[in-house]
Formats: sequence, structure tokens, C-alpha cells
Amino acid sequence: MRRLRAWSGLTFRNVEARAAAAGRSLPHSTLVGVLHRSTLPRDEVLMAFVLACGCGEEEAELWRSARTRLAMGEPPPRPDAGPEPSTGADSPYLPPRKWTYWLSMLLGTALLLLLPTGGSVRLDLTRAQTPQPSLDQAGPDAPIAAGPYRIRIPGSDRCLSASKGRDGRIRQIPCADAFPKRFVQPLGDGRYRINTQHPELGLGCMGVRNGEIHDDYCGERSGNQIDRFRLERAGTGDADRRIRVADGDQCLAHSVPPHDMAPLWLRRCTPATAELVFTFEPDPGRS
Repeated sequence: MRRLRAWSGLTFRNVEARAAAAGRSLPHSTLVGVLHRSTLPRDEVLMAFVLACGCGEEEAELWRSARTRLAMGEPPPRPDAGPEPSTGADSPYLPPRKWTYWLSMLLGTALLLLLPTGGSVRLDLTRAQTPQPSLDQAGPDAPIAAGPYRIRIPGSDRCLSASKGRDGRIRQIPCADAFPKRFVQPLGDGRYRINTQHPELGLGCMGVRNGEIHDDYCGERSGNQIDRFRLERAGTGDADRRIRVADGDQCLAHSVPPHDMAPLWLRRCTPATAELVFTFEPDPGRS
């Protein structure tokens, strides 16, 4: 379980949020305790955890079967008892090096990801039942012009927004209520800031702190650790982009489908599946 969380790139609070978005309860404090103990987790905790980390329902059932066998005192099956594991060359979700590492590490852990007879295991990073194609776009990244934008969850009426009267954490709310105004500011060298204009606090920046996405002041006044991003071509539309933390391998992610007030989190940038794609819509009414 510790290795699965490390691979997913999610923080404890990210896992909690993703579990909640799927209708499961997994407080981050509970998860911290589970991952620091050597005893088996409760079944419902295990299922909420592996689904939140990106496994599909079929793979989650394999984890559940492994837990049941361990609880009954049965030894795990020998690695050669099933078919040859996939090398990752045919997997759209993991590069070959990561896939090989993933299998080899799990075979040595107490909670073993078991390979079913006649098939191979794939991690689905969007929790969908069928494989999701990568939405990376070929060709150079087209620059985003400076100006006011709404950042929309593609194909929905939800946009990125802070919560009025609550805090600066970025969530998904109806675009008509998006707050405050957001402006893209090119910084050169392919980097951008996503500035905000708060009616009371003035100029600010959207940024990252402790794995969460927040509005705050810019630069040294901010509680955010990072407020610079790369906006990379992804998705199916000309205005679709992946928001990468500058000089890092983490990108902003949203729930699929979007949920009211669901927060964003950080996830590995590859592949650019649906939860990493955002639409940057020019917003002339906010100039």
C-alpha cells in the first residue's frame, strides 16, 4: 500500500478527497495510521484506498482477494503460478520501466497484486472500467495569450474557483459562479502564472501548497510553495491544456466526472488522461 501511494504521487489528503468523490470514506488520519502499521487494513479501507490511487474495480478485487488469503493464513502464490506478467509495452497507462518496477516490487510485499489467469493487470488512473486513451496532443505547445480566462472542466459547466467566504482552496463549481477573476500571465520560457483579482485582497496567484491548489498572494507573501506552471497541449480542443507544475512531473487533476465543490489535487503528468485536461476559455467580460 505504501508503494502504491508513492507511485500514484498523491498526498494523504488527495487520497481522502478522491475516495470521497467516489462516495467512500477514508479520512487521511486513518490512512496515515494504516500505512504505519504492519497489520492488515480493514476491507473497506483497502478498497477505498486502492480505488482512490487509480486501480479499477477488477484490480481492487485482486487486492481484496490477496487480503483475504493473508487473513486466512494462506501463503501467497508463487510468482510463476500464473501467466507471464506484461512488460508494459502494451499498457497505455504505465511506461515499461515503471510497469516492470511496479510488478517486481509488489511481488515482494505482504499485500500482493495477483495476476489473474489468462490476463494481465492494468492500472486505470481515472477509475474507469475501460482503458482511457492518452489525450496528449502531438506537436509543439501553442502559447496561451495573456488575458482573462475561465478554466473549465471540459464538456461540463464546472470551472476552477475559490470559495467565497470559506478559503482560497480551488474547487469545481458552476462556471457562472467562478470566483475571483483569473488572468493568464506569460512569464517567458514556456512558463505562466495564473493571476487572480480578488475584490478585497487585490492581486494574487493560483499555486500549490502541500499537494493542494490554492489562491493566495504571489511570490514571497504567499503561503503557496509554487505559483508557476507550464500549459501543455492536451485533450481534443485547441484551448485544452494540461497544467504542469513548472520544472516538475506533477500536474493539476480534477474528478471525472466533475463534482460540485470537489477540490483539485496533484497527479503525475503522464499520460494526459481526462482528469488532467482543462479548457482555457477567453473571458472578455472580465477584462
